[in-house]
Amino acid sequence: MSANHRNQIKRLVFTVRDADCTQCSLAIEKKLKGLDGVIKVGSSVMLNKLYVDFDETKLQLSDIEESIQKSGYAANLIRKTCVQPENR
Repeated sequence: MSANHRNQIKRLVFTVRDADCTQCSLAIEKKLKGLDGVIKVGSSVMLNKLYVDFDETKLQLSDIEESIQKSGYAANLIRKTCVQPENR
C-alpha cells in the first residue's frame, strides 16, 4: 500500500443511540461491512461506541451515516482520524 493511499484510510468513532445490546451492534456492523470501502468495523456496547475504518477514496462519511440510519439507529460522529498502518 502506498503512503498516499494510507493517508486516505480514516477511522471514525461514533456514539450510537439505542444500540444497547450485542444484537444491535452486530446488525449495524453487518450493514457497514457490506459497503465497498469499509476496511474494519468494531463496537463496544458498554462504551456505546462504534469504530469504522474506511478508504476515503471509495466512501464518504455520509454513506456510512446513511447505512447506520438504515439499520434503524442514529449515530453521532465524535472523532475522525487518519489510520497509521500499525493501528489497523
